[in-house]
Amino acid sequence: GKKDAELFYYKGIIELANQHYIESLQAFSKAIKYADESIPRHYFARGFCEGSVSMFKEAINDLDIVIKLDPTFIDAYLLKGKCAYMAGDTKVAFASYQNLILNSKDDPAVHVHAGNLLMVTGAFEDAAKAYANANEIATTAEALYQIAKCNIVLGLIEETSDNLIKACEVKHHPSIKKRLGLIKSHQENVRSGKL
Repeated sequence: GKKDAELFYYKGIIELANQHYIESLQAFSKAIKYADESIPRHYFARGFCEGSVSMFKEAINDLDIVIKLDPTFIDAYLLKGKCAYMAGDTKVAFASYQNLILNSKDDPAVHVHAGNLLMVTGAFEDAAKAYANANEIATTAEALYQIAKCNIVLGLIEETSDNLIKACEVKHHPSIKKRLGLIKSHQENVRSGKL
C-alpha cells in the first residue's frame, strides 16, 4: 500500500544519492507498483534516474506520465527536454522547452535553459533572444554572459563587451569590469582613429 510505496521511494532517493542507479531504479519501480494511485514525484524520480544512466527513452516515457498527471510539474519539462536532446531528438527537446516556457513565463531561468538548448544546437540568434527574454523578466549575469557568447559567434564584438560589462555589474566583479572598460575604451579609440 501507500506506506510501502513511500518506503521504496525514500530508499530510491538514498540509493540515488549514493549513485547506486540500479538499486535506485528498482526501488522507484516498486514505489510506483505499490502506490495506491499514480504519484508524479515517483515517476519523476525514476525518470531522473533513467536519464542519469542514459535510458533516455524510458526517462521520457516516465516524464510524459508526470506531465500528464501534473502539468505544472516544471522540472519534468526541463528534464524531458534534456533527455530528448541527449537522445538526439531535438524536435521533442524544443517542444518540451516550449511547454516549459508556456507554463512558467515569468521565470528567467526557464528562458536561460531554453537559450542553452538553442545554443548547443547552433541557433545562436534564437538563443540570444531567449536570454534577452530572461533579462526582460529579471536581469541575470548568466543570461548576459550567454548573450555575450552568442554575440561572439555572431561577430557582434561591441555588443559582446557591453553584455560582459553588464554581467560584471550584476555579479559585482569590479576588476573584470575595469578590464572590460579598457577594452571598450580601446575599441572607441580605434573607431575614432586615435589608434
